[in-house]
Amino acid sequence: MSGADDRRGFALILAIWALAAVALVTTTLATGVRRETTLTRNALDGASARHLADAAIHLVTAAMSDPATAGNIRIDGTPAWMTVEGAAVEVRVLDEGGKIDLNEAPSALLQGLLVGVGTERRAAEAIAAAIVAWRNDRLAAARASPIGTIGFESLGELARIAGITPGLFLRLEPYLTVESRQPAIDPWVAPAVVLAAVPGLDARSADALARDRPPAFYGKDAGRLAAARNPLFSPSFGTAFGIEATAEIAGLSFTRRAVVAPGRNGGAPRWLSWR
Repeated sequence: MSGADDRRGFALILAIWALAAVALVTTTLATGVRRETTLTRNALDGASARHLADAAIHLVTAAMSDPATAGNIRIDGTPAWMTVEGAAVEVRVLDEGGKIDLNEAPSALLQGLLVGVGTERRAAEAIAAAIVAWRNDRLAAARASPIGTIGFESLGELARIAGITPGLFLRLEPYLTVESRQPAIDPWVAPAVVLAAVPGLDARSADALARDRPPAFYGKDAGRLAAARNPLFSPSFGTAFGIEATAEIAGLSFTRRAVVAPGRNGGAPRWLSWR
């Protein structure tokens, strides 16, 4: 083979390598662009879902503060759907009186809830006792100092209690509150898991009670269950409500949870928690 043929062959190899390099760079750039486009689209969809959920919380709060619409809102955690900017958003409203108050509940009720979410009974006894001791210590400190704090200020402080693992905290959180300000629970709105925490009620009876009770609407007491059935049953004060809104956009969902004290007769609401 002549030197000219060698040069032509070498040039062809270089051209092939150059084309391969260009193809590799082009493919890499295209993949990066697609990835960035996907990330951007996901970020926009996530932001849209968050916006819809936040808007739903505000719309429900406004409806609860309006005497003309307040009585139409279920307050027993029953899911409902509302349309926000053309999108369907799932909303649940639960009277905080249907939850167990960390600052007021007796040890037996706390222990019952711990067992109900899967804690071994002996461990549940120890954790319930630790919760009561912790809040009592805070109460004693509040009495001794003008800057002391009474009990639990937020549910997050429960993580300071020995035995409360992250997993256990997540199982307990939906059924606890620091806003009801009462030692008993309202059986008209309490979830079945909370009802089952009451001594003397097993899971089957609690499920039946939650299933068969009349629906609870904001500001309407018709059909409220008699509080005399159990000393740990009591009508809610109705001062705070948990609102949960879940919106989904293109497979991405966002859930906003808030606790609010609705305004009375058109008054401004107070936000107690927002997460």
